[in-house]
Amino acid sequence: MKHIDLFDLIAPAYALFYKHQRKGYRRSIDILFKQENYEQMHGIDVGCGTGALTAALAEHMSIKGVDGSSKMIIEARKLNPQLDFQVVNFDHGLPFSDQSTQLVFSSFVLHGISSQQRMSLLKEMKRIATKAVIIIDYHQGYHPLISLIEWVEHGDYFNFMKHFEHEYILFFEHVKIIKVNKQTAIYVLS
Repeated sequence: MKHIDLFDLIAPAYALFYKHQRKGYRRSIDILFKQENYEQMHGIDVGCGTGALTAALAEHMSIKGVDGSSKMIIEARKLNPQLDFQVVNFDHGLPFSDQSTQLVFSSFVLHGISSQQRMSLLKEMKRIATKAVIIIDYHQGYHPLISLIEWVEHGDYFNFMKHFEHEYILFFEHVKIIKVNKQTAIYVLS
């Protein structure tokens, strides 16, 4: 993935926002769990970064965090020594057996990668999940500050906003979109 070097570089600074991110993810999980019963299941957090979502999920289930950035995983392990984290090379798929976990989570990852990478990762996440793939990411409506940040990061934010709906329906029959706020939604895909 093309942004691994960037995330290796910013990992220590990114870790400074961990508590704020974890608090936000707790709110998102509360919203999700009011509509879906995922308590006590097991899952994998793909693109876990410093582990904020992984830690919030660990309050409810068995969860493992994976990321392509070794520096992000170092920060995740420092912040969450009790949790399981692994560095993976997403270009080679996810290193897990077919249907090896109930849930696969990914938060604010898919908008930052190309459509081709997104489709490949969606296919891989579906392959390993038995129950659902849960994506927390942007949804409808552009925010000027977010647009600027995403432009600086050179991600695929603008194409993601236009095309994600057409991408996930190629892999998933059932889609539930749960709004978190004006810019963010939880996509429950199965």
